[in-house]
Amino acid sequence: MNLLYPKPKCRFGRNNMVVDATYVKCPYSPTSVKQAEAKGQQRSSTCLQCDNSPDFETPEIIPFTVSLIGDFSDSIASVPYRYYEPVNL
Repeated sequence: MNLLYPKPKCRFGRNNMVVDATYVKCPYSPTSVKQAEAKGQQRSSTCLQCDNSPDFETPEIIPFTVSLIGDFSDSIASVPYRYYEPVNL
């Protein structure tokens, strides 16, 4: 399959905090946080799944941005992404 945008990326705040994204099958409408995904739910849409977020040294809310072409020139908006205090195990 040839993808129109083969190298999507996700940016967690800064330009040095960019990770790859992968196309995955997903349901047309997302489930809510309190709702479990129904067994056998139809996955007919395509979504992006970002690789793990880079480590961040302090708890903070940063802008999260997705780019289909990979250089973020196609992105005009972001959403908040929260980094929490690191857990010491």
